[in-house]
Amino acid sequence: MKKRGSTWTPAPISESKSDDYCLRAGVTMHMSKSKGKPYYRLPNGRTVWEKPLATFQVNPRLCETWDEVLRTIYGPRSNAFGESDVLWNTLAYFFWHMRSAIYVNISNGKVLTIAPFANRNYTNNWSSNIPLREGADRFDKMRAGFLSDKRKWWSNGGTVSTLLDPKKPAWGSFFLREISEMAHFLAPHLGHAEFFVNKRDHPVVRSDLSESYAMLFFGKHDVREPSNVWTDFIRGHFSHFSPVYSFYSSRAFEDKHFPLPADWQLSRQQLNNRRRVEWNAKQEIAMWRGSATGYSVSASENPRLQVVQLSSKLVDAKLTSWNRRMKVQSDKSIAVINDKDYPFPANKSFFIPSEQWGKFKYLLYIDGNVGASRFGRLLSTGSLVIVVRSELPQPWLFQYAKDGEHYLGVDSVSDLPSTVQWCIAHDEECRVIAERGVQLVSSMKQLMIDHMMNSA
Repeated sequence: MKKRGSTWTPAPISESKSDDYCLRAGVTMHMSKSKGKPYYRLPNGRTVWEKPLATFQVNPRLCETWDEVLRTIYGPRSNAFGESDVLWNTLAYFFWHMRSAIYVNISNGKVLTIAPFANRNYTNNWSSNIPLREGADRFDKMRAGFLSDKRKWWSNGGTVSTLLDPKKPAWGSFFLREISEMAHFLAPHLGHAEFFVNKRDHPVVRSDLSESYAMLFFGKHDVREPSNVWTDFIRGHFSHFSPVYSFYSSRAFEDKHFPLPADWQLSRQQLNNRRRVEWNAKQEIAMWRGSATGYSVSASENPRLQVVQLSSKLVDAKLTSWNRRMKVQSDKSIAVINDKDYPFPANKSFFIPSEQWGKFKYLLYIDGNVGASRFGRLLSTGSLVIVVRSELPQPWLFQYAKDGEHYLGVDSVSDLPSTVQWCIAHDEECRVIAERGVQLVSSMKQLMIDHMMNSA
């Protein structure tokens, strides 16, 4: 992220000020004489009674070709700040090599551009390395838009995508609204900034410039190898990329942390103490619900499958879905999970709404493909969050939450039963840790501002 000029002053944080961004993009407020309350008129002419969360100056359609990307990002910006070669090379990397990203440009405290793009004609450089196990594509083949040419598949870390419906956009709009809301909220505090947001799970820029999705390759491969299509577009002397923000990152990556959409939604809610279950009224059980994400389809390598196998009187863990996605295994083959391999079911009926998580005194945080998006919500319940540690990329809050201070960490799923027993015996100590977790997320908006300012 890059700042310039001296005319910009960071905006103070206050509820009245921070919510004003919602009305910047052509939404006007009017007073109803008959009902005696305000209503809001949207740019499309529609009127609504509740204040819109936001409307945005977002590129109205997804850019799916290189020409569209260049026209959208360079067309309106003859005086683009930042190093032009760096911006160009980063665009080429994302469009031709990683397939997709979101470009964000903020100037003088206002969002100028939010441009999502995805290469509809993307070709990968890894499919020849990885064989399919028998039946791995049986579910995807039955769905509309299945790509029979493996070279056209793309990946989110070790999760392989094979579907591209010609009647639908090349990339879904999930999280775009939240990213846009956060950009508009943060813009007055950032002043001038130009960066890319990766909304997929896995970070995308390794510090050593090797392939970010290492699980797709045998050995270490440099992203600048001549065989990679994007290198044909490199302009000038390539040394680094523009700032990149991802929802999950680790020390091995250059990706900075962007706040999670789930945490943004949490920040807009009032954490009301009266709605939280009192500590002594909580059930002394460790609860986990979730899908069978995680790249491995084997319980020996997937902690989510392990915890369901371990489920007992002290640990209530159930799967809500099998997550039948094609995934790259440790032997470099592609497989899909087979529910017949497991003695336990996965069912939507096991789902527990987040509003009810606080009934349990202990809540489990277990990685999927990377870290999980629920960490902030777990902390907000006033229950003790028990984190199964891992080396996978984690979300931004782990930069501020400390093991033993805001949550309790364990080394493996097998440690959970004894850990719960320890917690029961050390009730007051656990209550204090849980309360610190609540305090951490109670000022989420300010924490987001501080985080983005410090990562600039």
